Amino acid sequence: MQLRNIVPIFLCTVLAVSCPFFIEAQTPPPAVSVTGIIFDEEGEPLPGVNVYVKNPMRGTSTNGDGQFTFHFPKNYQAQYLYLSSIGYHTDSVWLDDKRAMLDISLKPDVLTMDEVVVTSQVKPESEISILRKAFDRILANYPTNPVNYSVFYRETTKMMDGQYAAVAEAMLDIFKNSYNKPKDRGQIKIEKSRKNIIPQYDSIVFMYFYGGPYAFIAKDYVLTRAKLINPAHFNQFRYKKAGMTRFEGQDVYIIDFSSSKNDINGRLFINKADYAYVRIEIKTAQTIQDNGFDRSHISEAIQYIPHQGKWHLHQIKYTEYKHIHSSGIIFDCSLEHLTVQIKTDSVKTIPSRQRLLYNNPFYEMAKDYDPKYWDGYNIIQQDESLQEVLESLHSIEEINKAMTKQFDREQAEEPKKRQKK
Repeated sequence: MQLRNIVPIFLCTVLAVSCPFFIEAQTPPPAVSVTGIIFDEEGEPLPGVNVYVKNPMRGTSTNGDGQFTFHFPKNYQAQYLYLSSIGYHTDSVWLDDKRAMLDISLKPDVLTMDEVVVTSQVKPESEISILRKAFDRILANYPTNPVNYSVFYRETTKMMDGQYAAVAEAMLDIFKNSYNKPKDRGQIKIEKSRKNIIPQYDSIVFMYFYGGPYAFIAKDYVLTRAKLINPAHFNQFRYKKAGMTRFEGQDVYIIDFSSSKNDINGRLFINKADYAYVRIEIKTAQTIQDNGFDRSHISEAIQYIPHQGKWHLHQIKYTEYKHIHSSGIIFDCSLEHLTVQIKTDSVKTIPSRQRLLYNNPFYEMAKDYDPKYWDGYNIIQQDESLQEVLESLHSIEEINKAMTKQFDREQAEEPKKRQKK
């Protein structure tokens, strides 16, 4: 069994790209911001917690340190800010312009012993039965009309010692077609972007993702009907129920899976009430050879969230190791997508001249780094290590700019000095 049949691959490439369809947008900063840290019951920070309001849908997510900043205009007040994560009780706080900092501990949401006893008296549903129902109900659970999404995108490259080599980010406007059109790639526009390569790596870093922004479409395994959820390919996998958990107050089945060759394994989280896929986790041990490098240890997590009676793709985290043959260097390359706004009314396509093409490497197109670029946008906050390296890099850039200007000025004055002599 080939991995390419299950996991769409995002190749790395080196290309010079022109981008006539790049549109730089200016969005005014919001009126109010709320910053917070989310912990578990042990006091450990919780990454990947959904942070959102419902009317209209607007949100963010906690970073690896459990931190988030949520921006909202004044007309978003007078409603609740929700905080949800699989296996935890959903919490909420009332939004107002006086609440600037939150420190919240989410409590585990597990089945009680009484619930387990009641469940045990009913004949349990088999793994295959659950999986078939989930697949059959995709069009009932996911949008059958096009949707506009505002999505934050980040891709990073770092050394195995944790030192970052490159980072690029963008706000994307995405037109996503109905879930009854699994082969439609959708449409993407870069609304705003920034990038940086850490100076000591600028001559060797070319490990950006090919088609990375389109992962929001290609890695939506419910939309694409991936083999691991498709009954036509169940014979290529082994499935086993691993218990139950809770998400936003509802029971969720946990089903472990592995490929027949044991090179792919993961977990499916399926909502018991409507059989919607809540989360898909995949780990790949197989090494894939490409031109000049190997790809291995691929890890993926795809999270969905309910909105207006349908489930929508909320967050993607994809990581892989790339081993460069020529240098022997191993890079840790990651990409993340986060849905920050969902629009289901008055949905618009993206004009063809503004669309990002699938084969355009985003890194070549992104603008230069600006430390305050995302003021007013909901994003995945930088974790401590990334923030430190970018802050230090910004200082270096300011020094270099000043030195360059001084050097240029001295060069310009030199001919005048010679003429006076």
